[in-house]
Amino acid sequence: MNKEIALFNDQFRSERNLTTLKSYLDKDTDIDRFTAVVIRAVQENPDLLAADRTSLFFSCQKAAQDQLIPDGKEGFLGIYSNKIKVDGKDVWIKKVQWQPMIGGLRKILTKHGIGLRAELVCEKDLEDGRFIYEQGDTPRLIHKPNIFSDRGAVVGAYAIAFLLNTGEVIGREVMDLQELTKVRQASKNPNANVWTIWESEMQRKAPAKRLFKQLPLPDDIKEIIDRDNEQFDMNKAPAVSKIAQDVQAHVRLVKPDPRETTRYEPPQDAEEVTQEEDWPQETPVEYAGQEPDF
Repeated sequence: MNKEIALFNDQFRSERNLTTLKSYLDKDTDIDRFTAVVIRAVQENPDLLAADRTSLFFSCQKAAQDQLIPDGKEGFLGIYSNKIKVDGKDVWIKKVQWQPMIGGLRKILTKHGIGLRAELVCEKDLEDGRFIYEQGDTPRLIHKPNIFSDRGAVVGAYAIAFLLNTGEVIGREVMDLQELTKVRQASKNPNANVWTIWESEMQRKAPAKRLFKQLPLPDDIKEIIDRDNEQFDMNKAPAVSKIAQDVQAHVRLVKPDPRETTRYEPPQDAEEVTQEEDWPQETPVEYAGQEPDF
């Protein structure tokens, strides 16, 4: 163990820090395991130590507050370059940000007797009634993907919440590609590795997050999503990619019932938007951080 890691180990295992973490963690989350996971993450990626040390400690406290472990599955520690003012000048510094993942959301819901499924919808899933989503008085969602064939490009994602003891569905959320693209572009760094390498997992997470806020959970649990939203700029103007426009212009997520006589009118064309290459260039730079482990 080098000196920097040894110093961090002493700081992180200090009585003051452990007391703070214990005040957040629930009885099912062992403080020794939480600490070991953080130390291992730092050992595997020294860049975490090169970032602002306060942000590293604060991100670990956020993970504990969410009662999740930064193990790459329940959530992970990312490193981004943030712009701050120093003597009136813009300076970029590396900061650590905690990000819960869909595995973490599942863990939280399980404690409250709720199960969560989140899946992607692809172009060929829409053929032959393989994907049906009906709303109204008796909503239902049917998905029969042919997982052993090329399903085409992603056109949407959905999440379903159900009671673990009965299997009763208590919530559904469906998002088309335009909505998924808007979520990505609202991120402070839409070109980060988590969006490029792990795009499918982030697409699953989007409807799960929206559904999470609608479920019968205590407000302090729902605040997890508010903390996750800190990595998004909600005032950023959305820019829908050309791919999303093309897909949405030709694909409907809901296959009409053949018995229905109402004629389908296609939606109006979306307003002209910029393409991905027109995204703001002054975007925070992402560093390696702790890679998600899905």
